[in-house]
Amino acid sequence: MSVTYTFAGLILDEALYELRRGAAAVKLEPKVFDVLRYLVRHRERVVSKDELLAELWPGEHVSESVLPRCITALRKAVGDTAAGQRVIQTVHGRGYRFVAPLEIAAVGGAAADGEVALAREDGPAEPARGAFVGREDAMAKLRAALADALGGAGRLVLLVGEPGIGKTRTAEEIATDGRRAGALVLAGRCYEGDGAPAFWPWLQILRAAGAAPEAAPVLARLGGGVADVAQLLPELFAGHALRPGAALEPEQARFRLFDAVSALLRALAASRPLVLVVDDLH
Repeated sequence: MSVTYTFAGLILDEALYELRRGAAAVKLEPKVFDVLRYLVRHRERVVSKDELLAELWPGEHVSESVLPRCITALRKAVGDTAAGQRVIQTVHGRGYRFVAPLEIAAVGGAAADGEVALAREDGPAEPARGAFVGREDAMAKLRAALADALGGAGRLVLLVGEPGIGKTRTAEEIATDGRRAGALVLAGRCYEGDGAPAFWPWLQILRAAGAAPEAAPVLARLGGGVADVAQLLPELFAGHALRPGAALEPEQARFRLFDAVSALLRALAASRPLVLVVDDLH
């Protein structure tokens, strides 16, 4: 399901990781977008600074200025000011709260699918999911590939097509089929704007992998690859004693990192069928 939030003349699109004013994208650094999305999702309450830091910068040591800087950039992007807080309200000594009137839209695929549910919000509300129609040929091929994967034969499938024809919704449908069949489904989305960290979709996938019930024993068996994967997400290995490896040339270090991530994913797949979804790969 693709969810959008409309407020103050802006649209926050979760599926596209995008803030738009009309048809034009508003440039936001990834962390600034993450702060906005988190505040929108928890709009029913004041969110403390400590909570934002723990949720959006887990395991990282950041300066005290990083969050105020994000809030300042966010207010500038949405046309808010510190004095006239019509979108992001500062509750002194407590934290921040999203206060703008909000509309939520759940879109069943892209506009071509024609399935949209709207909810006007004075309090929290969750939209209904539209029906999924069409795409029979694509879904048949995807389900065949999923069946092979569930049976132990890995498959790679690329969904291609013009913007707006429903690729994301189609991927969400096969991911839902995978979950129903007992697979572990991990997803990451590429970010088109500036400022995205290296390997951004894989960081999202690895974070989700670390939250899976199978993760703890798999990480314990990862051996020497622990230190390599910890370069990307040190918070996954908070309870592990890490021994840094020998210094390597950049190309060798990159190869080691890719191999360690592959080993982690293979180990997860050995305990339960695994489906990886990378959206907006272009």
